[in-house]
Amino acid sequence: PCHWFEAFSGLVAAGDIPPDSRIDIVGNFKKLSIPENIRANVFQTAEVDHAEAIRRALEADTLVLVHPKGRQGVYTGKVFDYLATNKPILALCDPNDVIAKLLEETGAGFVADEADVEAIKKMILRCYSIWKNQEVLPRDWDRIRQYTRKKQVQNLLDYLSRQKL
Repeated sequence: PCHWFEAFSGLVAAGDIPPDSRIDIVGNFKKLSIPENIRANVFQTAEVDHAEAIRRALEADTLVLVHPKGRQGVYTGKVFDYLATNKPILALCDPNDVIAKLLEETGAGFVADEADVEAIKKMILRCYSIWKNQEVLPRDWDRIRQYTRKKQVQNLLDYLSRQKL
């Protein structure tokens, strides 16, 4: 998430977001290059079980999803968990990818190209404004319910029952 860190760092340095803003990273095993001015803002936790990950997501103000361009056309299970939290989602991904379309159709968050630092800054500021003004995104809960684990498993079972094996 180097561009995410660059954008966040720039916003803290400019005073556009509070200097004590926090980034919690859960389950990352890669060495991260974190700018010096925000090292104290970044907290990393080793992998946790699914229930703990959901609990941590519910405590967050904004959920950030980094989805590399090389994985285009693939949903990550994390996006479905994030949808259920009613928290704004900031996806750093290809704006033409399935995750971007999912966030648009559900009204659950925002997208910035993972390499566009200025777009990422703009979306961080939008999420900060939502938090500061205690706004709630007008989500399409009927669409979101279509993406629950239970509903997706049922869709798979329905599909398999129609196949001639």
